[in-house]
Amino acid sequence: MKIFFRVDSSSLIGSGHVVRCLTLAKSLKKEGAKCKFICKDYDSSFNKIIKTQGFEVIVLTNSNKLYKDFFNKNWEEDARQTINVIREEKIDWLVVDHYGLDIRWEKKLRPYTKKIMVIDDLANRKHDCELLLDQNLVDNFEKRYQNFLPKYANTLLGPKYALLQSEYKNKHLIASPRTGSVKNILIYFGATDKNNLTELIIKEFNKLNREDIFLNVVISSNSSQIKKIKNESKKNKKIKLFTNLSSLAPLMLKADISIGACGTTSWERCCLGLPAIVITLADNQRQIAKELHKRKVIYWLGHYDNIKINLISKKIEKLINQNLKNWSNRCKSITDGFGTQRVTSILKLNSRTKLKARVARIEDSKLILTWANDPLVRLNAFNSKIINNKTHNEWFNFRLNNSKKCVILIIETLEKIPIGQVRFEKKNRKWFINYSVASFARKKNISSKLLKTAIKKFKKNKTFKLIAEVKKDNIASCKVFEKIGFIKGFAKKNNSSIFKYQL
Repeated sequence: MKIFFRVDSSSLIGSGHVVRCLTLAKSLKKEGAKCKFICKDYDSSFNKIIKTQGFEVIVLTNSNKLYKDFFNKNWEEDARQTINVIREEKIDWLVVDHYGLDIRWEKKLRPYTKKIMVIDDLANRKHDCELLLDQNLVDNFEKRYQNFLPKYANTLLGPKYALLQSEYKNKHLIASPRTGSVKNILIYFGATDKNNLTELIIKEFNKLNREDIFLNVVISSNSSQIKKIKNESKKNKKIKLFTNLSSLAPLMLKADISIGACGTTSWERCCLGLPAIVITLADNQRQIAKELHKRKVIYWLGHYDNIKINLISKKIEKLINQNLKNWSNRCKSITDGFGTQRVTSILKLNSRTKLKARVARIEDSKLILTWANDPLVRLNAFNSKIINNKTHNEWFNFRLNNSKKCVILIIETLEKIPIGQVRFEKKNRKWFINYSVASFARKKNISSKLLKTAIKKFKKNKTFKLIAEVKKDNIASCKVFEKIGFIKGFAKKNNSSIFKYQL
């Protein structure tokens, strides 16, 4: 399996996009996938770090050295260069994590990859993809992309899918809620901290004169602020400086509270139950901070350009003197750290993937409607009209409440990722079978396994016939039913093939 990542980094962009793509690439590599990165070489890019992690980096040329000049100017050039890279590669997934790329770029790349996955945070532009991941928690997050995606696109939304390093899921189970007085504070405002907030917080901490509290500070040795931070740290023996760490997890476990930004580290902190005082650094962090503050998961001091410096030390002192147990437990409930594993299970899906079936629940209604309105599903349906929400909800609720005549099963991976549905419906004393597969799970030779898993769950030692009605020109489904033992019969109605199967 070949997977390419199109992602950039710089002093302006930061490292977050690359870090989460690297995390996913490492997980995929362990599963046997071959991963490569396509990047531009901006100032202070993390391309060398990607290489040190064992991945090839294919560098695109820059007509504009500044990232801010990328938007609405260079996407066509970027598309041409990327096509030249992947044209002969026959890649399975193209993963795009880039604010400067949208549906225009993705449509250009569509013929050169089997599937496209987009990683986004903004929900401000249209995409052409099979899969979209937004790991953030904001108000109304489940509906953010309704007007930005094609009908066949599947979404992975919320911190449940946060791309965290594997050690976070391992440490999630052992991380204890913070109790008692605060003895250790962690400061991290990203690898570069171009706004110099780290030095500011150290100065405010020193004003507290707390001999009972240790301060662990993390920054990249490449940061332009490193000298200032070193000088300020030397003023207090309780301050320890760390540079170029591969993971924050060990320091997070030691900390009672953290002070930092509201990017990817938000989900790392939550996973380990670490309360946080937050200053947002970018506009897209505001919505996240607002929601987490509302849920009492963080305390949001404000945006970096609107902070009242003279109040910071007072706020910090007040917050570190409160009981942290409930706060810590709220943090830990946000994510369990298994997001990378869940996303990996989708991208590496194949005929050997273990599946399980469960009965559909009322919360599956939206998912099943998404699958039902997939253009390919509508094309192969006897009634090809798009299904509206009201019609679907009435249909779905009626069948959930009539289990003697209809059973709808959701087929999932062991990581509980839904990949399709199988419906068994009784009409005129005969049982009919129907199925659909999520777009990201197609061309994986998995449909027959999906049906077998559902039939095994459904039969429960009963003996009866199953009937499948399939359009004659739906050759793929015809082959799937024949493969698992259905016998083709005579056409009952125009443009259909009838299959029967004795359970």
